[in-house]
Amino acid sequence: MASSVKTDYSQSKNKRAVQNAIFNLYKRHKFNKVVGLAGPNITDYLKLMKQHGFKSAEIYENDISQLAIQMNNFRPVIESKIQFGDIIQAKPNQPNTLYDLDFCCSINTANQHIQKFSDDVAITTLSIRPVGFMRTVLNYLQLIDRKSNPIIEFLGSVNNDLGNYRTYSLSAGSKKYICYLYKDSVPMVTIQSIIY
Repeated sequence: MASSVKTDYSQSKNKRAVQNAIFNLYKRHKFNKVVGLAGPNITDYLKLMKQHGFKSAEIYENDISQLAIQMNNFRPVIESKIQFGDIIQAKPNQPNTLYDLDFCCSINTANQHIQKFSDDVAITTLSIRPVGFMRTVLNYLQLIDRKSNPIIEFLGSVNNDLGNYRTYSLSAGSKKYICYLYKDSVPMVTIQSIIY
């Protein structure tokens, strides 16, 4: 039985719990803009960004059917620019900008994107199918810094009414990340840049 693309993330409890953890770590940093992949629930996504202080959004979608769903449900709650195309077209290194690379693919398809935005504050979400958790994380860290030995440390698990996920600390050279492993329709990993 073939799996279909998920078209509604509004009830994804574990994904919401991870998003809350991510934005709790970013509370002190004042982002003005998000460059990201909003998914089919674009208005919910923009509301989340507004709730966390974002003033504008630059959203990319490269699937015309998903773009049609987004536009059908679009209600601008912050200044928004919607682009039909691959997020790799976005300009990197924009000041006070968070790059939200929320893919529904494995790392095998996202290599160029990860490398392009490796110097930016980014949140990268990937399916760990078909390569698995450890290979996904190791490949990610190697894309960030090929010269250093990656360090992965288990920090703990969260299992409560808000959601379930495991948390890891990742290091590649001088770059530090928090990694969240959780189950949505498939096992997912979200890797968050740490800002000092």
